[in-house]
Amino acid sequence: MSNSADISTLEIVEPTEKIVLFNGKDLSGWFSDIPARDEDPSSPDIVEVNDGVIVTPGKAVGHLVSENAFRNYRLEVDYRLSGEGGGGSILVHVSKLRMLRTKSKNIFPQSLDVKIRHHDAGDIYCIIDNILCDNPERRPLEKGQKPGGGDQDGRHIVKIVDAEAPLGEWNRMAFECKGRALRIWLNGVLVNDGYDCTTDHGKVALQVTEQRVEFRRVEVFPL
Repeated sequence: MSNSADISTLEIVEPTEKIVLFNGKDLSGWFSDIPARDEDPSSPDIVEVNDGVIVTPGKAVGHLVSENAFRNYRLEVDYRLSGEGGGGSILVHVSKLRMLRTKSKNIFPQSLDVKIRHHDAGDIYCIIDNILCDNPERRPLEKGQKPGGGDQDGRHIVKIVDAEAPLGEWNRMAFECKGRALRIWLNGVLVNDGYDCTTDHGKVALQVTEQRVEFRRVEVFPL
């Protein structure tokens, strides 16, 4: 798959009823982007489905991406981290794959990347696209940086509050994507928000790292 693969040209869904993105049985409606397979086609899958749960076994790095793109919707995802703290993200407004360079490879898609990693759950990282935040204390900048989504920009928007469940317990993260605004709740608590995003639509993705994470409910609702 091309490092700049444009996945933004498909039909955009503005939901009028609940859409179940994970059916609990298989990965219908999703595709995987696994950078390691560019060099080794036998590289392992990044996820598997066991007992109604998407499991990331921690064998490879990549993204599980929805086939559909969405605009003006609410996304709800249940996830659980292992006792080691896990890693990964839930991404919204995904448009192009492998747009951010790390360690000589482009593996992060253009999107708003919302962390689920232990202690960081609810933090936003802007990847090419950008979203504004009213509180400058939540948008830390190094000398010479400006807020933005480029590799030299200040891309990090820190969560408002920590609302994680204890390790090993299920969390529910909810996203309200309304126009160019975004609000994020974790376990019913508002943990981050922003406005004037540079895009208002895109696909949903689950980021897989070399840590075990489980997902069991991925659903989209109308606003």
